[in-house]
Amino acid sequence: MLTEEMCYCPLDIQEQLPLDEENKQIQARLVEEELARWLSSSLSPDDDHNPQRRGKDDFSYELSQPDGSDLVTIHYDTDHDTRVTVLISNGLGYIYRRADQTCPAGSGQFSLSSTGLRKGQYIIYINVDGNQYAEKVNVK
Repeated sequence: MLTEEMCYCPLDIQEQLPLDEENKQIQARLVEEELARWLSSSLSPDDDHNPQRRGKDDFSYELSQPDGSDLVTIHYDTDHDTRVTVLISNGLGYIYRRADQTCPAGSGQFSLSSTGLRKGQYIIYINVDGNQYAEKVNVK
């Protein structure tokens, strides 16, 4: 009698397989599709030329991540009280952190911890009253 066995390889290990080019191409395509769904404007997360962004909702922000720090800080200016949701995910869209914040009118900041995340590149998704932005950050 034959028995079948299955082997489960965790996703974080699958991402590190050295000779898996076909899946790497699929992962890259999925990341692009995910970003396209999240971004409602022409803003690109690769656009590092202008770290200050301005959306339709009069909300501008800048990300900072001091070297050696486990914190990603969002400095913002808003013309009115606004609701902000921030997600930290990997390139495949798996969400590792979520923060919901009500930002009062004016300038302010809030931070997200990257403690416990594996080294690598992550995407910060920012949703401000329905307007969406994305940025890349590196966890060291």
